[in-house]
Amino acid sequence: MNRSSRRKLSKKGVAEKVIGLALTDTQRKIRIDTINDLSAMVYMVLHDKFGFGEKRIKRFYSEMGKLGECMRDGLVNMDDMKKMLLEECKINIGGVSDDK
Repeated sequence: MNRSSRRKLSKKGVAEKVIGLALTDTQRKIRIDTINDLSAMVYMVLHDKFGFGEKRIKRFYSEMGKLGECMRDGLVNMDDMKKMLLEECKINIGGVSDDK
């Protein structure tokens, strides 16, 4: 929501907190939609190109959930994973630099 839109809502009597919540809800929906779309793409590649069926895709999904829990618990972070992928697999995600 741009400044002009917020101003128009404010003039109509919509409280700033409500405007902020709407923006947060919109951002949350975009984030969830993006994750769902990316997940569908990954599952399609696993299925079409590597022969994963329902059971293996569900195992993959479960392992992703476990990794997410490790991230929430602070046991691993995204930078560490990107560096590991760069070092061990020579995959550079998002411009991670090789400190070597």
